[in-house]
Amino acid sequence: MSQFRGSGSATDVYFTHADTGTVVGVNGMILRTSDGGANWFAQSSGVSNNLRAVSFTNANTGAVVGDHGTILRTVDGGATWITQSSGTMNNLLGVWFTDAYHGIAVGDGGIILRTTDGGATWINLVQGTMANTLSGASFPNANTGIAVGSNGEILRTANAGANWIQQASGTTNHLYGVSFTHPDTGTAVGSAGTILRTNDGGTTWFRQTTNALNDLFGVSFLNTNIGTAVGDSGIILQTSDGGAAWIKRSSGTINPLYGVFFTNTDIGIAVGRARTIVRTIDGGQTWTANLTSIELNYRAVCFSNGDTAVVAAEGIYGPSFGMRSIYILRTADGGTTWKSWRGVTPRIVNLRGIFFTDTKNGMAVGDYGTILRTTDGGVNWAWLPSGTTNDLYSVFFTDANAGTVTGQFGTILHTITGGVTSIEEKSPNQSGKVPGKYVFLQNYPNPFNPSTTFRYSLSTPAHVTIKVFNMIGQEVATLVDERKTAGQYETLWQPVGLSNGIYLYRLQADDFVDTKKLVILK
Repeated sequence: MSQFRGSGSATDVYFTHADTGTVVGVNGMILRTSDGGANWFAQSSGVSNNLRAVSFTNANTGAVVGDHGTILRTVDGGATWITQSSGTMNNLLGVWFTDAYHGIAVGDGGIILRTTDGGATWINLVQGTMANTLSGASFPNANTGIAVGSNGEILRTANAGANWIQQASGTTNHLYGVSFTHPDTGTAVGSAGTILRTNDGGTTWFRQTTNALNDLFGVSFLNTNIGTAVGDSGIILQTSDGGAAWIKRSSGTINPLYGVFFTNTDIGIAVGRARTIVRTIDGGQTWTANLTSIELNYRAVCFSNGDTAVVAAEGIYGPSFGMRSIYILRTADGGTTWKSWRGVTPRIVNLRGIFFTDTKNGMAVGDYGTILRTTDGGVNWAWLPSGTTNDLYSVFFTDANAGTVTGQFGTILHTITGGVTSIEEKSPNQSGKVPGKYVFLQNYPNPFNPSTTFRYSLSTPAHVTIKVFNMIGQEVATLVDERKTAGQYETLWQPVGLSNGIYLYRLQADDFVDTKKLVILK
């Protein structure tokens, strides 16, 4: 028996139960506990590579990934670990299994591997280079999607993101935005005035002439013919014939415009740097400046209905020493007046993409893997775990549940649950499900310094405790210990006197228990 007394060599931890967990680390280290971390037993991994991530679907079935394409699999709780062929030498940094058969592994160079047979075979989801940053995405339906990015990268999926195929764009310019209104018909925009058009689902792309060399950052089409592109120096270009001709409009600003959205043929909003918001009510013929009171740079805009629009902004310093603020603005009168929501983070987070599926449900994405979700039309926002620290640039949903996020280093994230991971509570005798759900989100930010926030929701009243433990099972902090009514909650924690490293935190709501990991970095 060996007792684990440090976190310096550990890289990841996963618990399937309050008592049963696995730690992985450098030089092929795998440790197992069956008593909540009081004692740890060393398991033989059979490899000496650094192991980076671990995931279990139950107490017995799990997977570990690591450097040089290492994938290990167990079906007996780690008594034996079997090496699987990944088909890559890239370092693998994350792994997730949704059941015993279906899993995803990700790693350096933006590699994404998928298995549907428990890891017997792994398939690279992306055919082509994935080291490029993916800046924009558009889905005309639930299955068909296009992602664009640096070096002229264009990727297409026809099966809801299960596989992505590289398309020839004919350019090496950075493509920042894309808009599809039909599976065959779409437009991409990018640096140096680049506008590309396809009428065959991306099999071929042809360049359209604009007589403008400004970088174009955003594009929005209402249908196959009517579209608007915005970009550097306040440029606004419009077309009514599918891009055969683009007409330059006067925006009234020289600030870069990053995002544009039209709710109908008449009403649209474009947003940009230095608190710039410009609005049109005549289909883009004229634009009126609508500066806000907060000195922000705006990155993206989306209408949830004819009057309600939400704008994502870059982060700023404040409100106190060591903390930073992020803002989302909302209008309910078509842009005449704006109200703001503010979140607090330990570092500058720029929000870069936003999308609403209906008047209530929306997502915003940004730096360091940030994903925010609203269910009340943008009045309030809550953090969701993304599983990545890469910057995220765009988000697109085809319905309330199915969505795709793209970002730095070829990151592509896909959800079919609206981005929320929920755990259903069982009755004490396991005879059936208790109605409703408890949702316990990953703390954000993570890793963190100096503080982090825990978010959870209760469908029914419960006595709630949140406790933090070190890696040898010693309790180091109690954050919550009281009865709560049904609702959503946030708890801010700023640890004092704790060293750098990996810690476990456990939420218990009556008979429901969930354990996750956090990392303190100073």
